[in-house]
Amino acid sequence: MNQELDKIIEKIRIKEDLAERIGEQAREEYNKIVDSAYQERKNIFDRVKRMYEEKKSKLREEILKQTEEGKARIYKEGEQVLEKLREQKQEIVKKLEEFLISQIDGYREG
Repeated sequence: MNQELDKIIEKIRIKEDLAERIGEQAREEYNKIVDSAYQERKNIFDRVKRMYEEKKSKLREEILKQTEEGKARIYKEGEQVLEKLREQKQEIVKKLEEFLISQIDGYREG
């Protein structure tokens, strides 16, 4: 009877040891899965962050490009306005000279 009881107790111990080892393996596998999921989450976050930075950089470049194009266009328009003003100034000076000459001629004749 004691031998049978000892055998039963030994089987129970063996099963407990086996259950403990299985539990330990399950914890290790669970930890691996958690670590893998965390790493995957980190990788996704890094990819999204990198994509965000690339998009931000492209937008910044596009804004700078448009700003430079706008500056160039405004500069060109400014140059055109200045040229027209120079032409108008020359016309005014020419008309003023003609007017002064006619006044001087009129004064001499009169």
